[in-house]
Amino acid sequence: AAALRTQYNKPKDDDDEMKSIQPEKRLFSPSDIYTTFKKMTDSDLNLLGLSDEYTYPEWMILTVMPVPPPPVHPSITVDGGVMRSEDDSTDKLGALIKASANS
Repeated sequence: AAALRTQYNKPKDDDDEMKSIQPEKRLFSPSDIYTTFKKMTDSDLNLLGLSDEYTYPEWMILTVMPVPPPPVHPSITVDGGVMRSEDDSTDKLGALIKASANS
């Protein structure tokens, strides 16, 4: 799984001078990215060349995964009806659910 890390310098007002010299490194989770995108102002969007009327970066992140009902992804028969299997969309849906549960 891919991991995104952020690195930034701590403010100078920390008690320990050595901490302010070394940059802070931490994992940047999807929820952190979503929160950062939600906090962007219209002037931030204009600075990035995005329209503040039609484009919001938080729209690029799925927060709810639409799940199709079983009739859309039914089981299929294999070997003349002896065995049942799932179609590709059902397999991918299961993989997404497992990956989401692990993160």
